[in-house]
Amino acid sequence: MVVCKSQPYQRRKEAAWLQIYNEFSPAIVDKSGLEKYSKHLWHRQLHIFEVPFYYIEYGMAQLGAIAIWKRYRENPTEALEDYIQALKLGYTKKLEKFTLLPELNLTLAANM
Repeated sequence: MVVCKSQPYQRRKEAAWLQIYNEFSPAIVDKSGLEKYSKHLWHRQLHIFEVPFYYIEYGMAQLGAIAIWKRYRENPTEALEDYIQALKLGYTKKLEKFTLLPELNLTLAANM
């Protein structure tokens, strides 16, 4: 794990977090006077510390869901049949060898 404790880095990280936090937080909540606490709220995201690749897996799952939805819009019957077949595989194939939707050209390679 790489840790940088320089002050400019800390300020940029806090500013980036506050920008994201404020953009996606409900405006109905009055957060005035809590700025010094708000900049540390990202620590509550335990996934970052406990299972750091969770967000990558979650993103991959989102892309897969969008791909299935796209395919369903184009050909509902075929998409559902293929999806059911994929579910039947369970955990019998490694992710690198598993292609539910080859037309999307998504590649998982060790040399990326």
